[in-house]
Amino acid sequence: MDKDIEAYFKMEKELVRKHRGKYAVFYNGKPVAIEKKLDKALEKARKKTGARRFFVHPLYPFKEQVNAIV
Repeated sequence: MDKDIEAYFKMEKELVRKHRGKYAVFYNGKPVAIEKKLDKALEKARKKTGARRFFVHPLYPFKEQVNAIV
């Protein structure tokens, strides 16, 4: 999982710019699915990898994430 988190933060700006509002699913340090709906992203990742555990992150700019929490 650490590889996935590390990979996400290395790619974060580009992913948010290209896929804002979608979900990114990472496995073994690589994005394996990016979809608008979480269930579709997970289904695609499962089919692609056969795995059941992933690192998933919504693709929004940091300020939008903070404002949503506050």
